[in-house]
Amino acid sequence: MSGAKRQTGALSPAGGMSGSSRCEVTVAKNAGFCPGVRRATETLEKRIAARAPGERIFTLGHLIHNEDYLQMLEKKGVRSVGADDLPTLAAEAAEHAPVTVLVRAHGVTGGTEALLTRLCAEHPYFRALDCTCPFVAKIQRIAETYSADAGQYAFLCIGTATHPEVEGFMSRFAGERAVFADSAALEAALLAQNPPYFGGKIPVLVAQTTQNVSEWKKSQKVLKKHCTNAVFFDTICNVTDSRQAEAAELAGKSDGMIVIGGKES
Repeated sequence: MSGAKRQTGALSPAGGMSGSSRCEVTVAKNAGFCPGVRRATETLEKRIAARAPGERIFTLGHLIHNEDYLQMLEKKGVRSVGADDLPTLAAEAAEHAPVTVLVRAHGVTGGTEALLTRLCAEHPYFRALDCTCPFVAKIQRIAETYSADAGQYAFLCIGTATHPEVEGFMSRFAGERAVFADSAALEAALLAQNPPYFGGKIPVLVAQTTQNVSEWKKSQKVLKKHCTNAVFFDTICNVTDSRQAEAAELAGKSDGMIVIGGKES
């Protein structure tokens, strides 16, 4: 869904609209799939439409946090698999039964990317479609760049340590690294250490692409207070920024809000 929309009427007991009194419903302009997810879903749907005879199509992990969409994919014969399944799928790929694996917008770890590259080179009928979100790929490149001098830098992130996106880009830094849930966790870790922090290494701080903007700003202030030489990268997706700002605006002028989406999102 896109574009602000308003519908008037009264909510009936059955959930419909009646004309007895006025009720205005505003749909957020930024509702719907973000560009990274839209790119992944469109790529997959094109592959399904062009599927070769006998071709099996898989996604590496759930493509999106939307149960209805995932059920639709299963009906079309598209299943979700894990990294451990890849060697078997590659070995099974044949001319009469090619295999295509789609890397979702969250991206993958450096080890999984290397595995996919090797399997694609070894098995001509096995291929991977990389749909990593450009914002996520940017953080992966940052991690890899500073990893080249891991003895001088420590790589830090404000986000959820177990999130696939975070696991993916954190894996690409070879040196000291850490993930903090919020600014309070970061400050607690800093206070628990004696200077020099992080073994005297220069901290590089990034944010999960869907991190709360306000929390990210607090985290920068905390690190600047303790480490004057820290390096910062504003890596929050601009769509996330816009959605958070719009949600706050709608909350300020609405009697109630309904958020439709997966609990894991």
